[in-house]
Amino acid sequence: MSNGKIVVNSTTARKIVSSLQELKEEVASLKKILTDRVITENGFTPDLENRVVASSKEPVSKSKDWNGKGSFTASVIKDR
Repeated sequence: MSNGKIVVNSTTARKIVSSLQELKEEVASLKKILTDRVITENGFTPDLENRVVASSKEPVSKSKDWNGKGSFTASVIKDR
């Protein structure tokens, strides 16, 4: 630090610029995923979201219970 200013050498500056460019590309990539609706606003794939919405409309008599023992997947999801 000189006279209240921060001095950054050119190598460090290039690394910072490179990191910012990579971050910008990653953000653009994520925007594309969200824009293309690969995931819904709830964070699901469209297929999973459709299944969740459909299952929420099922009668309670079709609901599955899990007693907390064993595999949740085996006892609830695969048991269709």
